[in-house]
Amino acid sequence: LSLQLDSVDIRSNVVSIPSDSLCFVERLRVRLGFNSLLIGRFSIKEVLLENPKIILRKDSLSQYNFDIFPKDTTEQDSSSNTIDLPYVKLKELNLKNASIVYEDLSKKQRAQLDGLNIFGDAFCTDEIGATIDFEIKNITCSDQKYTFNNIPFSAKADIVGEKDFSKFSVKKLDVNLNDVKVSVNGEVELDSTEIQTDLAWFFGVEDMMILKEFLPSPLDQKLKKLMLEGSVAVDGTIKGTFAEKQLPAIAANLNLNQLTLYFKGYKGRLSFDLHADGLYDENKNANSYLKLKNADLIAGQSFIKIDGKVLNAVHNPQLQAHVAMAVNLDTISASFPVYEDLNYKGKFDGDVSLRVPIKEF
Repeated sequence: LSLQLDSVDIRSNVVSIPSDSLCFVERLRVRLGFNSLLIGRFSIKEVLLENPKIILRKDSLSQYNFDIFPKDTTEQDSSSNTIDLPYVKLKELNLKNASIVYEDLSKKQRAQLDGLNIFGDAFCTDEIGATIDFEIKNITCSDQKYTFNNIPFSAKADIVGEKDFSKFSVKKLDVNLNDVKVSVNGEVELDSTEIQTDLAWFFGVEDMMILKEFLPSPLDQKLKKLMLEGSVAVDGTIKGTFAEKQLPAIAANLNLNQLTLYFKGYKGRLSFDLHADGLYDENKNANSYLKLKNADLIAGQSFIKIDGKVLNAVHNPQLQAHVAMAVNLDTISASFPVYEDLNYKGKFDGDVSLRVPIKEF
């Protein structure tokens, strides 16, 4: 059983935005498995949307063009939280070359996603789940202060959960925003009042210069000669309960590997390494800590090296640290030009150990 529609155009009936196109789809095709319908089950072989364009607009009166449905004024029965979902299998979802535009006319803001492609499958049987491959070729945003262009985004997900939404298993969630990569896997448990989590996660940055894409244009021009390379990795676990006045236990490792800053046309390099781990547990204050294995800032023969730890990190944090340094400002001034007409000279070194309650600061 197949249904295909061409040039589907859905328009808004909001008075202040007359005849406003809300969604246009060049081709919509749905193919169903007929035999499954006879036994009350939906087997959807394919859902295809080609070149859809969605326009979400807020006018000067704070009305949205997608606010087109009448509000439900019937009283809802809150005594039951049971959700009765139908049996559905979607074998192929294919969204090709979509475009989404959001405009706020009162604030002169605009954001646009181009080249949106989604391919995957989903099911609602004894469990619910989906496998999705998601891509955006270009993200553009502009308002009165900030502008960025040509930001690509992609994601892959494989998620399975209980039909009552009480528990989800994230088998894979990989996100890539212009070479900023995040991966997540683990278990999430939900109920009506709190969230139980057990997550393992990883975050890596391959090219730190992505940060410059989000800077305001005037500031980006000033920093156009500044280059930053390196990687950041975080892994750990979150276990416990999210509630109004309670946080779960968090254990994490942080590694900044060879972050290097330099200016184009200058030989100087400023490198930074950091390795740390920690545990935060409200119920076990004595076990909570933050340990800085090393934080090394090096520029030529100059260096600042720090190691230390924070004990009883929840209620009465105690800082223990060791700082060693040897800095030659003459060579740093020649390598890192802050301003063309500014020079700084001198040398200093030191070695300090300290132990003090953080509240004393």
